[in-house]
Amino acid sequence: MEKTVYKIINNPEALKRVTDKTTYKYLLSHQNVKLKNLSDNQGSGNLYYYVGQYGSGRVEYEGSIIKNKVTIKSIKYLNQS
Repeated sequence: MEKTVYKIINNPEALKRVTDKTTYKYLLSHQNVKLKNLSDNQGSGNLYYYVGQYGSGRVEYEGSIIKNKVTIKSIKYLNQS
């Protein structure tokens, strides 16, 4: 899971497809930060939902796992005002 997240964060075009503008800017400005305190999967079936600490903010990740392929559908920075 984490490898897939970092792969997208380090690819600005892929990141644009799964984030809003605020999340996109936050993640790009924190590219060298490690994802910490990742929650247990809160999804069900083939869907997953994780929340983790990323820099000073919390970020949620949603997607699917089908035939061992992890797909991220949405990344959202939760500390938005």
